[in-house]
Amino acid sequence: MTRRNKKITQRQTPYHMLGGEEELRKLCAAFYHIMDTSDHTKDIRAMHSESLSEIKVKLFDYLTTWLGGPGNWVKKHGGMCLTDAHSAYKIGPKVRDQWLYCMDHALD
Repeated sequence: MTRRNKKITQRQTPYHMLGGEEELRKLCAAFYHIMDTSDHTKDIRAMHSESLSEIKVKLFDYLTTWLGGPGNWVKKHGGMCLTDAHSAYKIGPKVRDQWLYCMDHALD
């Protein structure tokens, strides 16, 4: 693979298509702002601590890695499976839909 092709491939990752670090940080901030302020997200908001600062960084790290950017999450936390991290919570359709509501509106 030539250097030029590598650059093209790198820009085609979802991470780069979304705008890289700066835009992904904005997405994560918007996601948690919506969760924190919307009347539609009370159940999922109650599952989080009062401050959303730490979880905002974790979402950024996870999405960065998952979307093909730098491996922030793996460097800090190991594998990409979130099942164990969420096992203490009862996440059913209502909370799932609230998470999707936050992400849909953050992407807008």
